[in-house]
Amino acid sequence: MEVLRRWIPPVLRREGNGKQPIRNSKQAYFPTSKLLALHSKEMAQQPVFSLLERIGSIAADEAKYLWGVSDKLESAKRQLQRMQAFLKDLDDKMLKGGAMARNLVSEVREVVFQLEDIIDDANIFRRQNDHNTPIRRAVSKYACFPIYLTHLHKLGERIDSTIARMKTIFEDFERFNIVATAIIEEPRAERTEDEAIEQLRSIHPDFGDRVDVVGFDDQVNRIKNYLLDGEQKHLSFASIVGPGGAGKSTMAMQVYGLDAVKRHFDILAWITVSQRFIPHDLLKELVKRTMELHQGQGLEKKTVQELKKLLHDSLLSKRYLIVLDDVWSTTVWDIIRDAFPDEKNGSGIILTTRNEAVAQHPNARKEIYMPKLLNEDESTRLLLSRAIPEYILDGSSNSHAAVTVRQKMDKFKELGKDLAVKCRGLPLALVVLGGYLSRNLDVAEWRRLTSSMDWHAMVSGEKVIGAILDLSYYDMPGNLRSCFMYTTAFPEDSEIDVNVLTSLWIAEGFIPQERGHSKKEVAVKYVMELTRRCMIQMNDTVIPGIAYIKMHDILHDWGIGRARREGFVKDCRFAQDLEVAYPEEMVEAYRVAFHVSKEDEFRTSVRKHRTLLYLSTHLGAMGAKLFKHFRHLRVLYVEASENEVRLPSEISQMRYLRYLGFGSSFTTYHLPSSIGDLLSLETLYAPAAQIHAIPGSLWKIPTLKQVYSPICRGWSVSRWISSLSNVHVVVGCVGLSKISQIKRMVEATRHQLSKNKNPNFSFYYAARYFMEVEIAGRCGEVVGLLNSPVLATIAIFYQPRVLKICCPNLLSNDQDILMLEKLNLFVLEIGELSYIGLVMTFCSGSFKFLEWLVLHDLEVEDWKIEHGSLESLKLLTLCKCPNLTHLPEGLLLLPDLGKVELIAMPPSCHEQGTVVQQLKEKGCVVFISSDEKKFQHLNIP
Repeated sequence: MEVLRRWIPPVLRREGNGKQPIRNSKQAYFPTSKLLALHSKEMAQQPVFSLLERIGSIAADEAKYLWGVSDKLESAKRQLQRMQAFLKDLDDKMLKGGAMARNLVSEVREVVFQLEDIIDDANIFRRQNDHNTPIRRAVSKYACFPIYLTHLHKLGERIDSTIARMKTIFEDFERFNIVATAIIEEPRAERTEDEAIEQLRSIHPDFGDRVDVVGFDDQVNRIKNYLLDGEQKHLSFASIVGPGGAGKSTMAMQVYGLDAVKRHFDILAWITVSQRFIPHDLLKELVKRTMELHQGQGLEKKTVQELKKLLHDSLLSKRYLIVLDDVWSTTVWDIIRDAFPDEKNGSGIILTTRNEAVAQHPNARKEIYMPKLLNEDESTRLLLSRAIPEYILDGSSNSHAAVTVRQKMDKFKELGKDLAVKCRGLPLALVVLGGYLSRNLDVAEWRRLTSSMDWHAMVSGEKVIGAILDLSYYDMPGNLRSCFMYTTAFPEDSEIDVNVLTSLWIAEGFIPQERGHSKKEVAVKYVMELTRRCMIQMNDTVIPGIAYIKMHDILHDWGIGRARREGFVKDCRFAQDLEVAYPEEMVEAYRVAFHVSKEDEFRTSVRKHRTLLYLSTHLGAMGAKLFKHFRHLRVLYVEASENEVRLPSEISQMRYLRYLGFGSSFTTYHLPSSIGDLLSLETLYAPAAQIHAIPGSLWKIPTLKQVYSPICRGWSVSRWISSLSNVHVVVGCVGLSKISQIKRMVEATRHQLSKNKNPNFSFYYAARYFMEVEIAGRCGEVVGLLNSPVLATIAIFYQPRVLKICCPNLLSNDQDILMLEKLNLFVLEIGELSYIGLVMTFCSGSFKFLEWLVLHDLEVEDWKIEHGSLESLKLLTLCKCPNLTHLPEGLLLLPDLGKVELIAMPPSCHEQGTVVQQLKEKGCVVFISSDEKKFQHLNIP
C-alpha cells in the first residue's frame, strides 16, 4: 500500500510539507453513495427535459389537428413540469443509490417514454391521413371520420392513463421526501467505505525525500528552471494539467522537494484544494502553513477577509512558493488572489488541475505543463516496480513463492513489457495493473492478460482508483456527463468522428438550445470541454472540419461499466445478450450498442429500446430481423465494415425513427424506396459513408430537417424538393461514370430549387466530373452550418484540381478560405455571394499551385493577399464586385501574373495611379469592360 500510496496523486489526500500535516475535518467531499444518487436523479430528469421540449414544439402548429387530445397533452405537460421541478429540488441525501433511487429512475423513464409514444402515434396518424391538407377537408375527402374519432378517443384514453400514473409516481415521491427529510445523518455502516477513502486522502508523503517516480525528469527540470529564473521577477504560475492519475501531483511533489527549490524560496506551502472547497478553511490552512505555529491560533473566529489580510501580510516581503493542488474551478483563484502579493521578487505558484480553463485563468505570467505519456521503457520499469515487491527482487525473502518468482524473472519481465504497452503510457493505468499483478504473481495469469485486459474489473477492485475517476465525472454538468457516457458506447480504441458524435448527441436530446448558437455549435463546445477536462483525447488532424476523438482504455472500461450499472446503455457482444439481465445492470437500459463480430440470431420479441448503435462487422441477413425487432427506435446508427450493405424494406416498420446515421468510409449503403414511409424521420446523416443513391421518396417525409450525404452516387430528383421547407440538404455526387447522367441530375435539381422560395430551405450539392468539382445550390439563411465538413470531405474524397463554387452563403469567413487552400487547386471560381465576409484574406503560403482565380458577384469590401500566397497565379478574373473599390497591392508581388480581367467592376479599381496601372507597367495584360455579358464561368462539363 505504501508503494501505491506514493503514486496516487494527492487528489485523494491532504498533504503538508512534512513538518505539519494539513487537517481539515470540514473539507467537503462527495461520498460515493450520494454521488450515485445524484446521478440517478439526473438520469430521471434527462428524458423529462427532452420530452417537454418536444411537446412545446408540437403544441403551436399541430394541436389544431388533434382537437380535444391537445388539451390532454397540455395537462400531461404540466405534470411533467411539476415532476421536473420536484426532481431538481430533491436533495441528494434523500437518495442513497439503492433500490428506491433505481426505482425512481425506472418509473420516471418508463412513463415519459409512454407519453412520447402517444405523441408520436398521434403525429404519425395525422401525417398518414393528411399531407398539407386541413384535417376537416381530409375527413370529407376520404370519408374516414369515424375511424379518426375512434383513434383520437383511444389516444385520449392512453393520455389519461399516463397522467394518472404520473400523479401516482409524484405522490410516492412526495411521501418518500417526507420520510427522507427526517434523516439527519446516514447510518454509520453506510459511511464506512467513504471514510476509508477519506483516510487514504489524509496520508501525507515525506517531502524531505525525493519522490520515486519514472519519466518526469525532463518536465520537472523545466518547471524548476522556470520558477528559479532570476531574470523574471513577477509572480509566476506553473500550471500542470492532465487527467486523474496522469501524475500531475507527483510532478508537483518532485519540484516541491528539490533542494534547489527549498533554498531559493523563503516560504513553501502545499495545500490540496479539492473539488468542494470551503474558502474559509482553505485560507485558514494557507495561513497556518505560512505562519509560525504560535501565530496561527484563533483563526476559526476570523472572517474570510481577515484571513486574506493575515495571509497577505505573512507573505509580504518574502519569496514564496505555494502549491495549490487539485484545483477544479476558476472560482478558487478569484477568491484567494488578493491574498498573494506580487513584490516582484520571483515568487511562484504551482497549480495542478484537470481542467485547462483553470490553468489559463490567472491574469499573470504563466506556463502550462502536461505530464507526458511514458514511453515503452519507462512504462515497463514503472509497471514491474509496482508488480514485483522489493523483498523478492533484493533476495531478502527465501519463501517458496519468492524463489519461484526469481527463477522466472526473465519471463515476468518479457510479459511485463507486453502488458506495459497496453497501458499506453498512462501512469494511472500502470499503477492499477501493477497492483493487480502484485497479487497475481503467476506467469499463466500474466500471459492471459496479454490477450485479454479487463480494466473494469481492476478498477472495481481498487476503490481509490475508482474514486479518482469518480471525481472527474461528478464535476461535470449533467448534460456533459451524458455526452461522456454516450461516447463510451463506441468500441474500445476506436477513432470517433466528431461530426457523427455531435449529431448523435443532438438527436438524443443531450444538447440544450443556447441563445445565439446552433445546437451543432453547442455540441462542439461540449467536445472541447471534455477535451479540456482530459476525459477524451482529440487526435491531430491536418484537415480542418474533420476531427476524431479517442478515449483511453481505462477511462473507456470504467465509463462503460458505469453506463451498464445506471442503465444508460446496454452493450451487447452477442444477440442473446439482449435477453440477459446481468448482475451489474441495476436499471433497464433503453439504448443498445451492438458489437457483434459475426451474424447472429435474434431470439427476442419486439423491443422497446429507443436507440441502437449497430457497431459491428456484419449486417447482412440480420438486417431484416433487426428492423423487425426494434420498431420503437428513435435513433439508429449503423457502422458496418462490409463493402456493401443493403437495407431491407422492413426499415419502414421503424415508424418512430427520427435519426438515421451511417458510418465507415469503406462501406456503401443501399437505401430502399420504403424509406419514404418513415414519417417521423428528421435526420439522415452519413458524413463519411457512401450512399449508393438517395430515393426520391425521401423528399416526401414531412418531418425531414437535415440530409447530409456528401458522398453518394446520385439522388432522385423529385417535385417534392420544390415544396420542402425548414430542411437543410447537403449531397455530393461521386462515382457516376457518365458525365451526361450527372449533368441531367444537376440540371433537374437546379430547376426544382429555382421553384422553392422558402428562405429557411438549404440545398447544396457537389458534383464531381473526374478532377473537376462544382458546388452549387443555396444555403438559405443558415450560414456556415454544414460547410466546413463538406469542404473537408471534398478535400479527402474528391481531391479536385478545378473547383467552381456558386452557392450563396456557403463560405462565411477566412477559415473556410483556408479550407479551400488545402485542396491544392489549379483553378478556382467563387461567385454568386458564396462568400459573405466583407474582408477576404489569402494567407501567406496559401494557394501555391493556383493558376487561375475567378471572383464574381461578391460583396467583399477589402481583399488582402499576404506575401507568399498565389505565387503561381497566371490569370485573375474579377466581375461584378461593386464594393471592391481597389485591388490588393499583393498582386504586384506575383511573379507569373500575366493577365487581369476586370468586368463590371467599380471605375476606382483601374484609375490612374492604382495597382492596375502598376501591373500594366510590369507588362501584365489588363482587360477592362463594363459589360458583364463578357464574363464567362468556368467551363465545368
